[in-house]
Amino acid sequence: DLALKATLAELRAYWDGLRRAGALPRRQDIQPRGMAGVLSGAFLVERTAPGVGRLRVAGQLLGDLLGMDAAGMPLSALFDPMSRTRLGTLLDICLLRPATLEMAFTCEAGPGQPALRGRLSVLPIASDGSRGEMGLGVLALAGAIGRAPRHLQPIGARTSRIELPRYRRLTSFEEFAAPAMLPQQPAPGRAQVGRRAYPHLRLVDQQG
Repeated sequence: DLALKATLAELRAYWDGLRRAGALPRRQDIQPRGMAGVLSGAFLVERTAPGVGRLRVAGQLLGDLLGMDAAGMPLSALFDPMSRTRLGTLLDICLLRPATLEMAFTCEAGPGQPALRGRLSVLPIASDGSRGEMGLGVLALAGAIGRAPRHLQPIGARTSRIELPRYRRLTSFEEFAAPAMLPQQPAPGRAQVGRRAYPHLRLVDQQG
């Protein structure tokens, strides 16, 4: 278990290092060389519909579990059919709330398929600057995969909400108050009456 947790911790440290002022890491900031130690189990998952996450990038370990290239496959393809609905709910929480997601799992043993256990983690990344609809994840296994495909059976899951920075609220309206305007002087030849100006009346004496 220590080795499994160390793998998840390594990816978490990389993800934490990409955060700026508490914001989620950006997709364009993620580079394979930054997580070389966990690259075989690393993946990028994108939420394409409610409860559906598709693998956009997938390490070799995920392909070994499926017995085929995992890129382009739904993340749920790695899981036992009975647990896929629950996975979709957890993935939505992770990518929309956003929150970190960590799962522990086993794989049912069978002919050519030895006992297998492991952990999986998904960490949200920014897609619109405020919340995540993509996730950076890692899969860690203990045991031999054997004959593929193998399907993960969750035995525990935990989500932890991420507090994102909020816009600073203004505390002083005066910062935006317009400067005081000097009263306008009446134009020559006009008299002020209330707020309206009228021309001076001039008496003209007409005779004859």
